[in-house]
Amino acid sequence: MFKKIVVSIDGSDPSGRALDVALDVAKRYGARLSIVHSVLAEASLAALSEVAERHGFKDQIAEEVDTAAGVTPVPIPITAAPLVVVPEALLEKIGALLLEASAAKARSRGLEGIETALLGEDTAHEVQQFAADNDVDLIVCGTRGLGEIKSFFLGSVSHKLLEHATCPCLLVK
Repeated sequence: MFKKIVVSIDGSDPSGRALDVALDVAKRYGARLSIVHSVLAEASLAALSEVAERHGFKDQIAEEVDTAAGVTPVPIPITAAPLVVVPEALLEKIGALLLEASAAKARSRGLEGIETALLGEDTAHEVQQFAADNDVDLIVCGTRGLGEIKSFFLGSVSHKLLEHATCPCLLVK
């Protein structure tokens, strides 16, 4: 039934559960699994550090986090809190390390040939495009991720995937 599955991860608890479900479905159906991650430009430095700690690579980004934390915050009137703009290179490094950790988890569960991809910032569009370009039969994602403030204003990634994807979507709480 499912030959190609893509799971979108961001390091949050719901995306971790989505990865577990995708691993189970891929194993059950003998499907090829692709793990994708969109750059987390809207996530706070604190949230990114928490993701790195939870997934075991905080030491690998510590110096870059310290450097980014030393940057003067940009005041954002709508949030009443200053925003530290995280450098693109750090976002990409975190994404690559998160993909590496997720692929290792998949291999530890007996899955082979895991493909990973680092996508652009527009998660829903990027995942849909990846699915279309790779003849994916199932998209798996969490219902809530690290971009909750952005999704409040623009709509959630999971909602956009349900509305626009051309293959079935499995949402995991």
